[in-house]
Amino acid sequence: MQSFPGSRWWKFDFHNHTPASSDYDPSEKSIVTPEQWLLAYMRAGIDAVVVTDHNSADWIDELQTCLIEMSKPENRADGWRDLVLFPGVEVTTSGSVHILAVFAPMTPASKINGLLHGTDIQWNQPTGSGNAAWSMSNVNVVQLIDKIHTIGGLAIPAHADTIRGLLASTTGSPYQADTEKSAQICTAIQAADALDVRNIDDHTVKHFAVDLAEKALVSGSDTPHNLANAGTRWTWLKMSEPSFQGLKLALAEPSLSVCRSDKQIDTPQALPKHWIQRLSIQNLEKRRPLLEINFNPWLNTVIGGRGSGKSSIVECLRLALGRGGEAEKTLGEKHETSKAIERFKTNMVRETPPTTALKATVSGAGDLGGVYRYDWTPNSLSVLRPDANNIEQWIATDINGQAVPREFPVRIFSQKQIHALATKPDGLLAYFDEAANAHDKTTQAELRASITELTSTFRRHRTQIRQLREELKDWPQIKDQLKQIEQSLATYAQQGVSDKLLALQVLRAETRSLTDFQTGLESEVKQVTANMPELKLTEWQIQLPANASPAAVLLANKWHLERDALNEQWLAISKQLVSLQQRASAMKSVSEFNDWEFYAGPQVQHCLQALEQVKTQLGGQLQQVGVLQQQKEQLEQKDKLYTAKNQRLQVERTEAASAYDGLVKAHQDITVGRQAFVNLVIGDERQPLLKITFQSSAQYGNAEKEALRGLLKLNSAEYANSFLGDPSDHASTGVLRTLKTSPEKLDQLKKELNKLPNAAEVLPERILGASTSGSYIRSALKSLTDEQLDSVWTWFPKDKVEIEFRVSSQEKWQDIANGSAGQQTGALLSFILNEGDEPLILDQPEDDLDNAMVYELVVQQLRSNKARRQVIVVTHNANIVVNGDAELVIPMAFKGGQIQMDTANGLQDMGIRQTICKVMEGGRIAFDKRYKRILKDMT
Repeated sequence: MQSFPGSRWWKFDFHNHTPASSDYDPSEKSIVTPEQWLLAYMRAGIDAVVVTDHNSADWIDELQTCLIEMSKPENRADGWRDLVLFPGVEVTTSGSVHILAVFAPMTPASKINGLLHGTDIQWNQPTGSGNAAWSMSNVNVVQLIDKIHTIGGLAIPAHADTIRGLLASTTGSPYQADTEKSAQICTAIQAADALDVRNIDDHTVKHFAVDLAEKALVSGSDTPHNLANAGTRWTWLKMSEPSFQGLKLALAEPSLSVCRSDKQIDTPQALPKHWIQRLSIQNLEKRRPLLEINFNPWLNTVIGGRGSGKSSIVECLRLALGRGGEAEKTLGEKHETSKAIERFKTNMVRETPPTTALKATVSGAGDLGGVYRYDWTPNSLSVLRPDANNIEQWIATDINGQAVPREFPVRIFSQKQIHALATKPDGLLAYFDEAANAHDKTTQAELRASITELTSTFRRHRTQIRQLREELKDWPQIKDQLKQIEQSLATYAQQGVSDKLLALQVLRAETRSLTDFQTGLESEVKQVTANMPELKLTEWQIQLPANASPAAVLLANKWHLERDALNEQWLAISKQLVSLQQRASAMKSVSEFNDWEFYAGPQVQHCLQALEQVKTQLGGQLQQVGVLQQQKEQLEQKDKLYTAKNQRLQVERTEAASAYDGLVKAHQDITVGRQAFVNLVIGDERQPLLKITFQSSAQYGNAEKEALRGLLKLNSAEYANSFLGDPSDHASTGVLRTLKTSPEKLDQLKKELNKLPNAAEVLPERILGASTSGSYIRSALKSLTDEQLDSVWTWFPKDKVEIEFRVSSQEKWQDIANGSAGQQTGALLSFILNEGDEPLILDQPEDDLDNAMVYELVVQQLRSNKARRQVIVVTHNANIVVNGDAELVIPMAFKGGQIQMDTANGLQDMGIRQTICKVMEGGRIAFDKRYKRILKDMT
């Protein structure tokens, strides 16, 4: 079992028998030895066993002696493990009800025999019967419980829900509450320390549910009485060590410290995925000697008076875990939290020899969840791991210290930090994003990568659009020239030579189509062959070491053969490409080409001569007939090219619009992901007092104002304020005020700005309600470049985060900005406690919270969430420590000019309880006085 201080869960078997019971399995009774009996429970994984034979303590001393001998290293048999033995007995009362009496380890059998055979005890022992059939004749249940308590034992009614059990009815139905026997049962329940129950769903248990509400219901192996049954039923108990004092305290707090095996087969509190094992501090101002603090995997509370060094533990963890600048990133360097961190570095961290050295040992770091140690000094953060051959030794790794926050997740918050996040949108959004990213790294990373890619795609298409628009500027002129030439050529048709003109057009179209085809093919082939790469495949060789494995040699030989085959195939391809070029060049050599030229050439000349005769007859009105026809053909070619470019322009516009729509959707998807994550954490059933909603790209504050000011190149603050306005000023008519109230108008703003570089001299008087009057504004907006407008198009503000809370489910929701400091802190703290499975370190989270909020919010959340994550809380509130059921309490003190750590332990340790009372309540006398003044005198 992994070692760590404080409380943990232990397997207790409360009810079993040895061969000392007369009803023990006859086949084993004479052959089972104490060693075999103990090993059976060890091999079943039991941590503590209560020996409860029927009305007998005969095996108690022998088992205890045997356990001591077995524990010696030289005597440890196969299957040996630590086992604590609690002496006890199952006593039958005068009413035939069985009661378990449990005593502290190493209690001798003589003390138990004193209970069984006191001078005032009378027994009913039928002739020939064994101890399983014996019963006290003059001691009832309540009297026996009182006797057990008198000699320092615990009284637990055995198999209370079955035959001879306290709750069982001889008639098979539950006793009615108003019967005399039912009243006696209720009295016995109140007097008992716990009840041994076989089935917690039994009708008798449900009948007495109200009386049993505050009682621990435990179980044990009991029947059948043999080795095969050993440790088959048990109860988990939480305590520091399986001790009698721990047992008493655990049974007194069943809701926190008792868990039955029939409710949870495995440990009720498995180790969290990530947890901090140890912090080592050396050469810190006010703590020069080495100080090592070992943590519990679950709830750790650091207590102590003012100046005792409690918060120093938090700051040392912050530095050792690579979080020294985290608060500054989210809150800024001027925030009190950032200043406090810097003060700690200045006042406590030594940068000159002997230099401060911090070492944090963690479990669950990296993709494989390994154990690592982070060694921090003022100048470095290095990562070490245990030596595989000697886990006590640490060896350096190549992991960069900057990767520590990514490799080992942890949350560290002070009360001031939480309050600042609750009121600072940028920091709050950054926190939510980090939390959501930790929850679903793949989706978040994909969306952000998509935004980057879509932004680049949009800009690329916008550049293509501008280039094509520039190239198409001459298209109207080409269309006009083509129209004029077509009108001139139409005159020929009117002079009776339309057939010649048509024939000429056909012949020229033939020529253009055929020659375009041939030259195009030849050009394509030349382009391919001209760019043919030279592959030097034979130069690739596999150089294996001399002692290479046979498998590697075989693979190398196989791959060399494949290389040779690839080279042969490439040579064949090269020859084919040469042949391809020769064939394309030979296309004009075919006889059909010569036949066509022989036909087309004379026909063209004949048509031209006919058209020239018409020109002569018209007195030269139609000059350059052949030239006009050629020009028409050239212009038609250009018109065809421009048409294709125009089609490309439309495609580019569609693609740009699609990329922009994708950008909008990606930002919306991030918002949806944030909302889904938050809803997962604070579902209505878990957090009815907190509501967090996100509005996509709707945050407009000073950061957004500066961003737009930079994008629009409004360098003058005065004019920037005039046009952009103040988003927090309800009377403002600036762009930002409009966007704050109507964030959906962002696209409208972008479209209006996009028109400006191509607009006429007169600008619109208003853009999105903001005045454009003034030469500076007009000049700045008119001078926006296309690239600047691209940046405007791809700019989106951050999501708006709205947090609402209510004090109770009956009250109305209210904006967190309208709450008190305590309410603001409490609202966000409730989310922080619920979110994530990484270690959570809190420095005095109760500040600004009243005691009711501390209990309802902090304490309840700690109790419900500590099972899945490690929590380290620095606190001066006993409510958090005690009612939060801390597994480890770490008392700090300042003595002799040095930070000191007193003995740390779980709440079941009496010394820790006394320390809590002294440090957090002013001592027992002060606590008693407050109790008397507040509560006792009210009764």
